[in-house]
Amino acid sequence: MAKEIKAIKCPNCGSVSKIEIKPDYFKCNSCQTEYFLDNNDVNINYNHNFKSAPNQQTIKIVAIIIGSVLGFIFLITIISSIFGSNKSASNSTYSNSTPTPAEKEEIDNGYSASKYRMLPFLQNEKPLILALESRRYNSSTNKSKEGTYIATYDPLKKVLTSEEKVSEESHFSEIQFRTFSNGEVYIINDKAILLKLNKETL
Repeated sequence: MAKEIKAIKCPNCGSVSKIEIKPDYFKCNSCQTEYFLDNNDVNINYNHNFKSAPNQQTIKIVAIIIGSVLGFIFLITIISSIFGSNKSASNSTYSNSTPTPAEKEEIDNGYSASKYRMLPFLQNEKPLILALESRRYNSSTNKSKEGTYIATYDPLKKVLTSEEKVSEESHFSEIQFRTFSNGEVYIINDKAILLKLNKETL
């Protein structure tokens, strides 16, 4: 039987440009598809391996996303460490105005003081802290001084600027501090007495 001569085309892209790898096995020069002829020259079988270089734009986008996530985590870590240290530093000196029992206890001038409430205010543009504290004296001769005090502190110099005993009891008293919109500080004692803080004389 006479053989008919036909052009062997790539079954993937149709190109006739090819190289013969081994007898009846070819590789397309256009799309790199490998294909072969079967014994009766009827079927063309091919193994198509598509290899493409990674898209540079995709690599850039992935790198930017990963960098952004790592940068965000790093930034959060730095911010939390800064504010955490500032918060612990401020709490070691003066606490907030939240009324928690035994919020801070100091031992100074022969007595220990537990601060229950604190309120910052300004005296002629100078910051001061109004504090409600319970004092217990170490010496038995000063037991009469024990009780609840309203004291003011200078947070910059860290000194006591004034003190006023308001109750003989040394436990927490129902005393509230409030600053109004005009800057005046009022003190409510046991829901029965209203006092106004004289900022000049404290």
